[in-house]
Amino acid sequence: MTDLTGTSVQPAVFLAFFWAGVIVGIVYIADILLRRFVRFKAVEIAVDFLFTAFAGAIFLYEVFMLADGALRLYMAFGYADGIVLIRLLVKLFSVIVSKIKNKKSQN
Repeated sequence: MTDLTGTSVQPAVFLAFFWAGVIVGIVYIADILLRRFVRFKAVEIAVDFLFTAFAGAIFLYEVFMLADGALRLYMAFGYADGIVLIRLLVKLFSVIVSKIKNKKSQN
């Protein structure tokens, strides 16, 4: 296993957690879309459980594979930053699409 706990490799670890957060953010968007189209409470609960298990498994995998189980605060920040980035990009995209639709409907 590679020792990535030194200060010289902290940026690489941060980026690995950031990209893991981006992947989890994309899966979360798929979770939201699935919940929008499938309105059964049991399916919503199952999908939320699977998403939470997936997000936790990805985070723990990163912690144990990259840092030998040593959790650092910058790792959690990188993970959260990736999720937040995807959420903001999707929100920005939806605002732009709604503005385009409004302009087309006004013409």
